[in-house]
Amino acid sequence: LAGMRKWFMRNRRKVAGAFPLYWAGPVGEILNRRYLEVGGKGPLFWEVGSQRLYPFALQKANEELRTLSGLADFRPHDFRRTARTHFSALGVSEAVAEALLNHAKGEIEATYNLYTYWAERKAALALWHEKLAGLQAQRATAA
Repeated sequence: LAGMRKWFMRNRRKVAGAFPLYWAGPVGEILNRRYLEVGGKGPLFWEVGSQRLYPFALQKANEELRTLSGLADFRPHDFRRTARTHFSALGVSEAVAEALLNHAKGEIEATYNLYTYWAERKAALALWHEKLAGLQAQRATAA
């Protein structure tokens, strides 16, 4: 998709190695700006140590998000649940939606189905971007 930059993410917990993600719109802008700020090297936001606790910067950002949103029990993982629900509503197949969240396939499926769904993931993210842009346009019109 035009205008989408490929980012590689390392995920030590679920999938070995790096996997590409494609971002456009506001999220893409934020990532591109941060990439330039750090000179294209190192982590974009913070290093995560061997502890499973959120780094202080993320804890602070979560607190600010809860304050701004007025949602006392809001967690970043809520974005993943919301996106996953909307992927189904947008007609994205189960396999593609799960791949978008980088969920590991079951043992048998991972053995026999080696397809990675990259084209379908890009198409699904374009649908998600259209959905979010439409909601943003509705909000601007209503204001």
